[in-house]
Amino acid sequence: MTEKISTAEARSQFAEVINQVAYRGVRIVLTKHDKEVAAVIPIADLEKLALPQADWVVNAVNKIKYGQGSALDPLGPSRDSVLRTTAPDPVN
Repeated sequence: MTEKISTAEARSQFAEVINQVAYRGVRIVLTKHDKEVAAVIPIADLEKLALPQADWVVNAVNKIKYGQGSALDPLGPSRDSVLRTTAPDPVN
């Protein structure tokens, strides 16, 4: 579930915002002047976003290290298959 609240409301209810995110898994989008400016998400969602990107970097470095790619094209001819298997899943 995703909720939208203003930054002013988030500031005044900070403890409640953190509790909703940490214990109920709510994703909260913060707005300022009706524009989305930030999000507060559960740590599990953050890990889903961060880890696949790190895996992609490790794969690229290993391909260069073992001569399967170049500095200009570190993934070499298998770029599409690597991207398909390491691209982050969208967070629901």
